[in-house]
Amino acid sequence: MKLFKNILLLLAPAFITINTGAAPMSYNSQEVRFGRFSVDIPKLSSVAIDAKYLGVSVVFHHEKPTPAQFKAEQDAQAHKYENSQMQVSASSLKLWKAAGLNPDEDFGSKQLIRYQYDQANNEAFIAYRKTPDSSDAIARLTKLGPAGVASFEINNRSAAGVTGSYNDIRHAASVFKFAENGGPLPTHAFCIKEGCFDDNAHSTTNEHAGLSATLAGHKDAELSVETTTRTSDSQAFNDLEKNAEGEIQLLKDAGGHVTVLKQGKRTLVGQSGYEIAVKVEATEHQPIYIFTWVGPGKTGDPLKPVIQFDLRIDPNLHQGVSTISSTDDALQLWETLAASFQVR
Repeated sequence: MKLFKNILLLLAPAFITINTGAAPMSYNSQEVRFGRFSVDIPKLSSVAIDAKYLGVSVVFHHEKPTPAQFKAEQDAQAHKYENSQMQVSASSLKLWKAAGLNPDEDFGSKQLIRYQYDQANNEAFIAYRKTPDSSDAIARLTKLGPAGVASFEINNRSAAGVTGSYNDIRHAASVFKFAENGGPLPTHAFCIKEGCFDDNAHSTTNEHAGLSATLAGHKDAELSVETTTRTSDSQAFNDLEKNAEGEIQLLKDAGGHVTVLKQGKRTLVGQSGYEIAVKVEATEHQPIYIFTWVGPGKTGDPLKPVIQFDLRIDPNLHQGVSTISSTDDALQLWETLAASFQVR
């Protein structure tokens, strides 16, 4: 993720606006959990969460089929892929062989790779190639429970890696707890929309959590947070301290007058990271404010992933109308959000 997104918006046509009055900085907040973190945002904000644990995503369906209906649905899906023959081009097969890979293992003769049904536990595991000419596979464990049907899925690995996908899905499903309205959430668990993976903060690989929100009362303000497990000391990340000056220059080159409001080291959620805040002004446009903090993470520590915490206040997102009346208001909104960012 770059520090400054869509910087050329400064040069795009936009409404010439007059600030009609900013909403109060104080607001009724709600705590939103994602990954191993939480942030307080205004109630009624538009929020999207994208989080995967060991690469596994979870979908819950409230439909409650009978065990017989559930099995019939799973069997029918397996039958569909069992009878779908692979159609791989000769050039793809040649390319695989030239790379020293086994095309039979990656492509096979049919889309279905593996299917098993556990009648005692009302659950099915299926793995199949995405298309009749693809070596990419979808692996999914589907479980029938008292409240509905839950699916645990990995959809970005090769057909040759199905055994690893199965093991990761099994582990993820074994530590997953569905969220209960008003119920407490486990400490340091990895949370997604549907619930939490309660692993006592032991997982250190293949975790990613992202949150994006358009803030209620500030429709020109977008908060985005990305966390990614740091698995090695050499892992690349957005080195804000190193890259900031170059990206500020890009803003200037795009035609804006840039004022640096804050820049330097700052500690959030137990990490020493780097923060920068800028105000960008262009003729006949309301100011754009960009706030970013980046934490480099700590290898092997699931509570210290690589983090990028961004707030962008851009009237172009709200028909050219700014909800922020002053630079102080923009800074106050940033500080309120940053102070609420917590390890959970």
